[in-house]
Amino acid sequence: MHIRSNKALDKLTRRRFLKGAGGAAVALPLLHGAEGVTAQEAGIPERFIALFVANGLHNSLTDGGANSGAAMFNHAKHGFAPLEGFKPFADRICLVKGIDAKARGFSSTPHTWGCGGFLCDYNYSNKNANTKAGTTIDWEFKTAKNIDTTLPTLNTGWWGADDANQPVRIVHSYRGPNQPNNPIALPHNVFDFAFNKTGFAAGAGGGNMVNAQELRRARFRNSVLDAVMEDYQHVMSESSGYGAAVRETIKVHLDHVRELEKSSADLVARIERGEIGNDPDVCAIADEPRVINNNKANGSFPPNLSFRSEVWDLNAKIFISALHCDLFRTGTFMVDSGGDKWAYEGKNGRTGNVHGTTLHGWKKNNHQPLAYEIMHWYWTKMASDFVARLNNNTYVEAGGGTLLDNTTLIIGSELNDPDHNVNNMTFFLMDPKKFKPGKHTLANRRSASDFYTTVLKGCGINKQIGSHFQGTIDSILV
Repeated sequence: MHIRSNKALDKLTRRRFLKGAGGAAVALPLLHGAEGVTAQEAGIPERFIALFVANGLHNSLTDGGANSGAAMFNHAKHGFAPLEGFKPFADRICLVKGIDAKARGFSSTPHTWGCGGFLCDYNYSNKNANTKAGTTIDWEFKTAKNIDTTLPTLNTGWWGADDANQPVRIVHSYRGPNQPNNPIALPHNVFDFAFNKTGFAAGAGGGNMVNAQELRRARFRNSVLDAVMEDYQHVMSESSGYGAAVRETIKVHLDHVRELEKSSADLVARIERGEIGNDPDVCAIADEPRVINNNKANGSFPPNLSFRSEVWDLNAKIFISALHCDLFRTGTFMVDSGGDKWAYEGKNGRTGNVHGTTLHGWKKNNHQPLAYEIMHWYWTKMASDFVARLNNNTYVEAGGGTLLDNTTLIIGSELNDPDHNVNNMTFFLMDPKKFKPGKHTLANRRSASDFYTTVLKGCGINKQIGSHFQGTIDSILV
């Protein structure tokens, strides 16, 4: 067997960016896999990602049926099985039922309780519910593993602006009390944060929207790749010393980066031309602070699901591509904000308020058919699609695994019942090397503090989390 020299291996693992004049840099994927270096030699990164899915996961959707395998997700009514998208990943999923979210604070709204305690379960007391009272487990993971990446974290997804005066509904990652890792909303800003180091500041303009728009237009008149073209041409030449496989990996990756850049620029242009933006939430999810309808975006017809889907698609692609480049190893991704209100129209009807009108009344016969369709949209159209992207063979790593193979993933909501119940909640853990696959219905309900502390224990981290810890749930650990 041919053993690579340490010098050759160092060269491959050290090459992280294409660089240009003025500090320009564009991130590259990890290259060692393409050169035949094994996972053991390369040191596959340890990652921790949290996926937040708003407005509840009722435990009835996983009650009954099988305790393992795809049949765990068979529950269906009114033509929709809300969790069917998770069937291909059933052998990886540790499904934990019986968790009580005990975090409480000034707000009397269960959405805020559940969001305020997501990933930490610390009580909070701030009047405006604008901070969590402790470090979330994604940041505890980063700290304990001594992760030092180009980006400390990345937090994005898709969300609206309901009750925007309570940021804990939107900000899920905290490095400590009053230290939020704020999410980035619009794809062009996510792209620039992750891939563009050429000096264009996302959202620049000092609050002057005209200046900010002009900067964005100037930014997208040229590609970020233009600034690093000389280095790209060198790397792609045989004289660079990189093999054909590495050069092809770089080429495919940069074609992908340029595609994301063009799509992000197109979305910006359409927003500024007014082609999309009639839905209040379109403005409300922009990165510039807005006050919409007294902090409440109530939705309107026609529903702009196409815009939401575009934002979701682009942000997911950018997030996962940046993860593949090892720009960050811990972060959060969102499917909507807790309690958000927006319009939906589908096979089973339509509503001007998915939250208050439909999901609140999901047990009633007149609301249930549409509620099941909306829950399917949240959990299969969005959440399981994100998991499938992590498992895409486009992102194969050294040793042949995908990103999903080498990432600890936690999936949860702020509620059990969409009608404001934060007890007896269900969570998914995906990392069969650490957590036992199958359905785990706890005989005695446990606090979210116990659950999150157990998640860290499964990752080899001995750290108590939350305000309500009594003990770890060792039955779910491998």
